[in-house]
Amino acid sequence: MAISKTLQSYLQNAEFHYKLVNHPHSGSSMETAETAHVPGDALAKGVVLRDDAGLLLVVVPSDYHVELDALNALL
Repeated sequence: MAISKTLQSYLQNAEFHYKLVNHPHSGSSMETAETAHVPGDALAKGVVLRDDAGLLLVVVPSDYHVELDALNALL
């Protein structure tokens, strides 16, 4: 399993504690949590979005949904 170098650098610089867990391929973040034997709120998922400035990476717990309208209002 891989982690984005940008995300890995951010987590290390912010001194977040995290653990990489290997798991088989899955079709959704909640399925990944299940196959990795990790609670859904303890697994992060990255959602790649595009706006006028370029690409964005939104990282949220796997049991969250990204509210695009709310995110757009914030950005």
